[in-house]
Amino acid sequence: MQLSDREIYAAISKGEIVFGCPEPSHPFDLARQVQPASVDLRLGNRVLRFSRNVKTFDIRDLECVNDFLDAQYLDEGTPIAVGPQEIVFGQVYEQISVCDKYSARVEGRSRLARLGISVHCTGDYINPGFAGAMPLQIVNHNAFEVTLYPYISVCQLLIYQLTSQPLVSYSERSVLPSNRYYGETDAGPSILHLDKELRHELDNGTVVQTKIARLVENYMRTAERDRDREVGCPLQSFPSISVSISNVQEGTCMRDQYNAAQVGNQGPNSGSNSQMILMQSWGDNAKRNELIEELGALRDRLKQGEGGDNGDIVIGKVAEAQQSAREGNLGKLLSALKGAGQQALDVAMKAGLDLAAKYLQSAIGG
Repeated sequence: MQLSDREIYAAISKGEIVFGCPEPSHPFDLARQVQPASVDLRLGNRVLRFSRNVKTFDIRDLECVNDFLDAQYLDEGTPIAVGPQEIVFGQVYEQISVCDKYSARVEGRSRLARLGISVHCTGDYINPGFAGAMPLQIVNHNAFEVTLYPYISVCQLLIYQLTSQPLVSYSERSVLPSNRYYGETDAGPSILHLDKELRHELDNGTVVQTKIARLVENYMRTAERDRDREVGCPLQSFPSISVSISNVQEGTCMRDQYNAAQVGNQGPNSGSNSQMILMQSWGDNAKRNELIEELGALRDRLKQGEGGDNGDIVIGKVAEAQQSAREGNLGKLLSALKGAGQQALDVAMKAGLDLAAKYLQSAIGG
């Protein structure tokens, strides 16, 4: 799920996403930089270029790459001339930190792209849990020189919420020899030469790598065991059944009527006088897809502030229910809808989302 401005504001306020600005004269402007579904970021004042005398480079010899790079720190208003087909290494001015529940991507801005300037060479991805400086590889695709300046708005950040937090965080992996970008304040050069494929060796001897291997092994073993024990009714294979129970005797209704999502007599004095009427509520994939769509529409309504004080919790439960419907797991679907509760049901009924409302009623006993 890509975050909108509402969710970006909320994440910033909770400290889940942080934009640190090294210079007080150039603070982060929340109102100006946050866009409807992205964040505008600026070009820093540190620029690196390969020396003119570099003719070739072997990727196994990158330990000496700094010997071939010239660094400059520029004042505001100082021109950055990017020659034809030249690549200039810069970085995002804002220091970025995202918690483990988000990942992100850096994208160029249209106004620079229309001048033949790209701001990264595919290196646009930000891992969940990343903290530090984000590098930029600015390329001039023109046959003429283009001049840029420090602190201009040069790119935009798109932020995504993960379906679950990583088993091993990026910060934990950052201590491995092949992963040293975490916590940088100045974006460093490539460390491609540290990849195990080029070194013809593994990281298995390190404590962290051993821990990661054990975590993954235990997780896969647990997941396999859970799959074997799973008892949820697949929605795609079996239709869900709702039960309407009326206690009748000789044509006279004796007690209340009850509705449930599973078969069985219930309610006061239920027993031999109870008449069970099974009603098919899920006949085909079209009905399942209809529920998935309605749950998505319900999430959108809740995001607009209709979820009340517990809006974030309700939205999360509806999202969990929608995913369970996609997976075909009735047990998880009903459990999630029960957690969404009366607030979700009220919004669903108000919005005319009839199928979602029916399943909510079944889940919470409404």
